[in-house]
Amino acid sequence: MGRALSVTWSDDLLTGNFEIDNQHKTFFVKALRLVVACDLGQGSEAEIQRALAFMREYAEQHFSEEERVMDAAGFPYATTHKEAHRAFLAELAMNERAYATATDKASAAFAIAEMAAAWLAHHIKIIDGLLVQFLRDHG
Repeated sequence: MGRALSVTWSDDLLTGNFEIDNQHKTFFVKALRLVVACDLGQGSEAEIQRALAFMREYAEQHFSEEERVMDAAGFPYATTHKEAHRAFLAELAMNERAYATATDKASAAFAIAEMAAAWLAHHIKIIDGLLVQFLRDHG
């Protein structure tokens, strides 16, 4: 019995910014790969650890780049946006700690992928939408 993320990539998540959209799509692909790696316990511990590390590192890299763009453009909601990034990283770290002590590693890893995909979809639609509109309006 395979599991699927309840939130997946769809075109309503497009921001219109090619680079940002590609980064977001890549994150969704990696979250899905995490699910596949751990589905029914088929993923090895090393595969799951690599997927989790990638998600954390990729989020940190994407957030850093997005924040650089915000700062350079003078985005007025940059502080709130950055706080959302920090909250995600803190939630991800908390989930990684829970994974480390979980007896059902596959379910714990799936929960991380599900949380990350749901958070990202909400973040793209609500918070990134404001940034993209600001960038469009202010060149």
